Amino acid sequence: MHRPRVAVFAVCIATLQALHPIAASQAANAFRVSKSNVADVNQEALQEINPESKPPTEVFPGTYSSPYGAMVMKRIEEMLARVDEADRDALVAGKIGAGFDRAITSWRAHPTGRAVALAVHYYRDRLLTLRVDLADDYGRPEPLVPAEYEFFTVAVCSRTGAPGWTCREEQLAAVAKKHNLALPNNRAERAAVVEKLLELSLEDK
Repeated sequence: MHRPRVAVFAVCIATLQALHPIAASQAANAFRVSKSNVADVNQEALQEINPESKPPTEVFPGTYSSPYGAMVMKRIEEMLARVDEADRDALVAGKIGAGFDRAITSWRAHPTGRAVALAVHYYRDRLLTLRVDLADDYGRPEPLVPAEYEFFTVAVCSRTGAPGWTCREEQLAAVAKKHNLALPNNRAERAAVVEKLLELSLEDK
């Protein structure tokens, strides 16, 4: 479920440097993606690297509470209510409801360093490894569709003071529609569109 990030980061940094070489480089180097050590889930966060060896500041999610992780968990709860007792016990034992996963698939910093746009993926990785048998309202077998348990968003965080950050978030498809851009199924083409949407999301910052 994870997306390769090395090439994406290179594109982000190269584009910023073309716009404003010194400021862009400083802004890009001021942030990093970190992984949490929470058991049973993989949650990434964006941190601002502080000077003078001070601990990094978490920019995203920071104090922001995303509704999309909660929506993943709600759909898992609804799915658990539809399976038989044996499958439910197996899913509970597999800690399917222990939490949601969050990946930052790409990010872009404004040359001033006062705003950052991120592409975020909310999902539950364990749904891919556990066999689940669902049934519709008529008792007919219905396959579990992992895409129904994931959300793609664009988050924009702005500095509101030292060291405070305020974030907002919108589903990726809605951001694309707002800017009249289609989201291709091809992964490389889609990644290029996401990069453009991150750039557009920072234009007024």
